[in-house]
Amino acid sequence: MRILMSAALAAAVASPIAAQNACEAFLEAPAVGSWVEYDFQARGQAGRSRIAVVGTETRGGRELTWYEMSFDAGGQSGIMKMLAEGGFYQAMSDKKIEEMIVKAGGQPAMKFSGAMVERMLGQMNSNPTSEFGKACEDAERVGSESVTVPAGTFDAVHYRLTSGESPGDAWIVEGMPFGMIKWTGSGGESVELVDRGDDAVSQLTETPMEIPGG
Repeated sequence: MRILMSAALAAAVASPIAAQNACEAFLEAPAVGSWVEYDFQARGQAGRSRIAVVGTETRGGRELTWYEMSFDAGGQSGIMKMLAEGGFYQAMSDKKIEEMIVKAGGQPAMKFSGAMVERMLGQMNSNPTSEFGKACEDAERVGSESVTVPAGTFDAVHYRLTSGESPGDAWIVEGMPFGMIKWTGSGGESVELVDRGDDAVSQLTETPMEIPGG
C-alpha cells in the first residue's frame, strides 16, 4: 500500500498548473462506487490490491468519504476501511482520518477512532506530510505516452520522482478515478492496473469490535 501511495504522490503535479493546485485537483475524492485493482511486486513479494469508494457521510458539517482497501499477498490478506476528509492519498498523507476498521484474514474486524487512528498512521509512514510536499514540488513531467497494462491501453502522462523515500516513475491518466495505471520504483518495485469499475460495495459486512483508546 505504501508503494501505491508513493506512486500517486509522485504523479500529483500537472505541468500547466501551479504545484499545489495540481495536487488538489488530482487528490479529490472519486465518485462513490469507483474502484481500481492493481498487481504489485515489492520486496520480493507479489500481490494484488484494490482501492474503492464505498460511501459518504456527513459529520460536524463536514463531507467525509468511506474508502476501502484490500490486499492479498504472500498468503496473507486483509481489508482496511477508513472514513476520511478529501481524496484518498491526501487523507493518508495528512492523517485526515476520522475512523478506521481493520480486518486481517479470518480475524474479527476491529474499529479504531481518535488517537488510536493517529498512532496507527504514525507507524505506517515516518513523515507522510513531508513526503507529500516533496512529491508535489519535485515531480518532473516527462511527457505523454501510450501505455499498455493488464487493464488495457491508455493515453497517460509520465512523471518522475527523484526525491523522497520511493523514487521512481508513475503513469497517470488524468480524470480517471485514483489516476495511476503504472508505477516502477528504483528498487525493482512495480504496480500495474489490472481492472477498474464503478460498482464497488463494501466487502466488510460484519459488525466490528470497538477498540478503546480514541
